[in-house]
Amino acid sequence: MGTHIDMFSMKMSKRWQDRFGVIHALILCCCILVACGGKRVTDPALDDLDEVEDENELLSSYSNRIQVVPTMNSSFNDSNTVHCANIEYLWSALASNSDKSIRENALAKEFDQSTSWKNSMDLSKLILAFGKPSDVYESIVQQYDEKYEIDKSDLSPQGSTFWGYTAKVVSYRYAEPFDEQRLIFLGEEVSAFGFNSESMSTFVKEHFKDQFDVLYYNTDGEFVVKLKPANTTDEIILTMINKRGTFLEMFNATKKLIEKGASEEKLNRYIFNLNAEDELIIPVIRFNARREYTEVKGLEFSSKYGPVDVLEQDLNFSFDRKGVVLDATVQMADSTGMPQKPKLLHFNKPFYLYIKERKASHPYFNVWVSDVEILQKKKKAN
Repeated sequence: MGTHIDMFSMKMSKRWQDRFGVIHALILCCCILVACGGKRVTDPALDDLDEVEDENELLSSYSNRIQVVPTMNSSFNDSNTVHCANIEYLWSALASNSDKSIRENALAKEFDQSTSWKNSMDLSKLILAFGKPSDVYESIVQQYDEKYEIDKSDLSPQGSTFWGYTAKVVSYRYAEPFDEQRLIFLGEEVSAFGFNSESMSTFVKEHFKDQFDVLYYNTDGEFVVKLKPANTTDEIILTMINKRGTFLEMFNATKKLIEKGASEEKLNRYIFNLNAEDELIIPVIRFNARREYTEVKGLEFSSKYGPVDVLEQDLNFSFDRKGVVLDATVQMADSTGMPQKPKLLHFNKPFYLYIKERKASHPYFNVWVSDVEILQKKKKAN
């Protein structure tokens, strides 16, 4: 027994040495830039990090196998899909500056029918500006400085008649990294993290108990897990559900499972605790996606501003055992009971992930993981 305790103490010591070594952040910057042939302005999500390992850096190349949808109501094929609500905040700003009817446009209709984005982001932390390019530039630089102490003075004003820009910047990290794990996702080995059922797993799970919660589990293969970074109250929820739908439908289905789990916990507070034989294994997610919304090309929304020529959205996301990094930008240009069996919470097939502010009614970021395209492949040993 003494040997086991010594091994565990050494392992814990190593974790605490790593705890403050690498800080991983989630940086959410979703921008609509209105410019005439202007280049994309990006805010590297790694600026806020002390150190980043190579495998955790944001990707530089885009994947053509990831769908980007404008709202949580949007339908999508059964493939990797992502949504970020920032685009809806800025579209609302554009609509409020419109003096022409835009409801006949297909994308405008889709935005108009969506309400889930409202109040999904804390406005005191949301950078938002729309109007004359020079005025927007001054506003953006000031907001970055006041809200995040970030110098954005190198940002170039875009557009000849108007420019719209929005950004949300947050930094998420776990108190210390989760353990690396092995996972086979749809037949292919991928990088993963969490807890297995080895001899020391009871101690490990107890040590990390403040960094995760199992909110629901049933033997039919449905389960919900919440990850809890140390420096935010935002919720990172992963859900294995039996039926896929729109992000809004999956979110509502997840809410029902969480409510059911809360009711079951009232009868047995230990029902979702992870025991020695239980496992929680989550794959590492990494992707860089882009979508150009050609549906609004030529849209005339105002007699004051020129028609829309380009609306483009980029989302760069990294999610691993240490934390989360997200860089999302958008630009627009004018032409001017304890189960009998072990709980194996393996996210080894398609699943849903969302990030939500604790007091918000809906999430601001959604991902449907369909295949290994956006998962980090397991590196082969030399």
